[in-house]
Amino acid sequence: MKKKILLPILGILFVLSFVLPGYGGRAGIGVTAGYALPGNTNLDGALTYGINFCYEITKYFALEVSGLRFQSGVTGEVDSLSDGTLTVMPLQLSLQGRYPVNNQLVPYVSGGIGYYLNSFALDNEVVNNWNAVNFDIEESLEHAIGFHFGAGIDYFIIPNIAVNADFKYCIFKAAGTWTLTDLTGTATASGDIAEIDLNTVIFTAGVKYFF
Repeated sequence: MKKKILLPILGILFVLSFVLPGYGGRAGIGVTAGYALPGNTNLDGALTYGINFCYEITKYFALEVSGLRFQSGVTGEVDSLSDGTLTVMPLQLSLQGRYPVNNQLVPYVSGGIGYYLNSFALDNEVVNNWNAVNFDIEESLEHAIGFHFGAGIDYFIIPNIAVNADFKYCIFKAAGTWTLTDLTGTATASGDIAEIDLNTVIFTAGVKYFF
């Protein structure tokens, strides 16, 4: 189901990246880096980085497509993920409401939808402990759809280059599965991991080039 939703989203974003610049507005591309702070206390904060593409529809509105990546350490708990590392790649489409103060300073508010690519890797110690009693363990987390809102500011050093500071609060959850396999035979046990709250605050700073 989620793959059926993801493909149209990616298709729309791909088409927009080529079509929108032809409508006379100004387009820009940027790189960004910062810090992701999950609200879940079992997840560590992590450095994040990515790229973004924006298009100024009017003086006061813009669309932005962005992709980020961060890796968060996980402290395991019963009925949830074990100790390991969670990698999250948010792919986000945002609408910005912009208010140019002057030719250089442009604060904005934003909101939109995102698709969150999640992958989970168990700590070696967890795997080795299960291997020691002749079991192999696997845990995985599903991708997720979420929403976000935030604010930021573009400061134009020169007319086509801006430094940017951005804040987003991302709202999303993801469920998962676990599997235990008996290494001495063919017995396998499996189950579901209940939805995990992955809401995350993301602070970034970067540079944009407009053309």
